[in-house]
Formats: sequence, C-alpha cells, structure tokens
Amino acid sequence: MPYILNELTQVKLVMAGPDWGRRRNLERLALHLGVDSAVEFTGELSEEQKLKYLVSCDVFVHPSLQDVFSLSILEASAMSLPVVAFDTGGNPEMVLNGQTGILVKSHTTKALAEAIIKILVEPCVAKEMGQKARDYTLKLFSLENIVNELEQIYNSVLHSTNCS
Repeated sequence: MPYILNELTQVKLVMAGPDWGRRRNLERLALHLGVDSAVEFTGELSEEQKLKYLVSCDVFVHPSLQDVFSLSILEASAMSLPVVAFDTGGNPEMVLNGQTGILVKSHTTKALAEAIIKILVEPCVAKEMGQKARDYTLKLFSLENIVNELEQIYNSVLHSTNCS
C-alpha cells in the first residue's frame, strides 16, 4: 500500500475473509506503515456481503504464493474484475496475463503494487480486462465444460485399461 498510495492517494484496500490468526499483525503492520486509514479489514463475509464488496472494487488482488487453485480469483473474474496475482500455482490457468489481469512474475510487494497501479491508472483497459475475465471464466470453468473434460478423462482411462 505505501507504494500504491505514493502514486494514487484515493485508493482503499479491503482485506476480506476470515482472520486465520493474522489480522492483528496485519493491522499493526498497516499502522506501522502509515496506511491504516486506507485499509479496511472486513473479517469473514456472507455471500451477499462478498458480492457487494466485489461490485464496488476496481481490481481484485490475490497476493498468495501458496494457493494452488483459488476460487476467489474465479469469483472475482466472474464479476468482471481484472485480477492481479503472482505467477504461481494455478493462477496462470485462471488469469491470462495482460488480457484478463496481470500475473506478477517477481514475488515482491513492489512488483505487485506496480501491477495494481498499472490497472488502476487505466480504467478503460481495466474494464476491458474485467469483461474478458468474465467471458473467459464463464466459458472455461462452466459446469458443462468441466463435465465434458471429466468425461474425456474417464473415457481415456477406460480405453487405456481395456484389454481387448
């Protein structure tokens, strides 16, 4: 946030989700960095509350280096939000770099902030990325598509083990 607020003073960070025992440390860090007035900690949200927050966002940031496949990225993409995430795990499958969001190759806070700023300063590009994110997510991760892919996998396994 210090990097972002240095460039864009009207930015607000919403940290949404369960505590997982880290909230107090994150609140202290925000205070120490002098960004506490620009950070909101929501705690766990209901589905309705989550949708309200997503609708109000300009960009969705997924800063995890550990998640293998994040449903929150798919939810944000389905809500037409461009996504900024690290280029790790399953993120490259969910975020098309430069098209539906930005995948950050360098795993640093500064690189993450630069990607966020890039999206925030170009609202027309962000809107286009968000629409592409929605289209891509609804197409690739639709129930019909997933069922078809699983069916193909099952059929290939059945045919490969068939001893005819």
